[in-house]
Amino acid sequence: MATNFLQVFFKVSSEMVARARKLFDEMPARDVVSWTSLVSGHAGVGDVREVSGLLSYLRLDGCEPSAVTLAVVLPACTAKEDVVGGGQLHCYAVKSGLSDNLLVLNSILTHLCRMPAFDDEVALFEQSPRRDEISWNIMIPEYSSEGNISKVAEMYQRMRREEMSPSFQTSTTAVAAFAKRKCLREGKRLK
Repeated sequence: MATNFLQVFFKVSSEMVARARKLFDEMPARDVVSWTSLVSGHAGVGDVREVSGLLSYLRLDGCEPSAVTLAVVLPACTAKEDVVGGGQLHCYAVKSGLSDNLLVLNSILTHLCRMPAFDDEVALFEQSPRRDEISWNIMIPEYSSEGNISKVAEMYQRMRREEMSPSFQTSTTAVAAFAKRKCLREGKRLK
């Protein structure tokens, strides 16, 4: 039943993207918003090859990808386990100065944590001049999934020292990591 729904959804979505592409091709002038909308449609149906081509055409058309464009494309790379494409977008973000944007930073962190690049993720997180609650909520579960509760505790405490209140999600993740490892005494120390 679920497979049939997904097949119908993908077909409908693909048809909608095809119609959007036709409309896009008829536009006399395009900007980064219209390009990003088209890229988003193709990314949404998992057409990474088309997304890659569109990014090239976007730049040939005199536009540059925005933070939103990168935040749309990176999850598509992650879903397709496209390490190379994600790496190229990361490099572009650094070269263009977009890597300091929290939306882009968190998209790159999410991509890296889904790839075999945890050391790169840690380095990016540590080198980032700014982090938000989402950044921490990407890192803490990674340490938890590795079973590294000392790092979970360290990250949780660092987050608090940097005057960022842990969210319900952050606290739940940290407590669950301690409970899973049966380290309840250590978990109680989190405040």
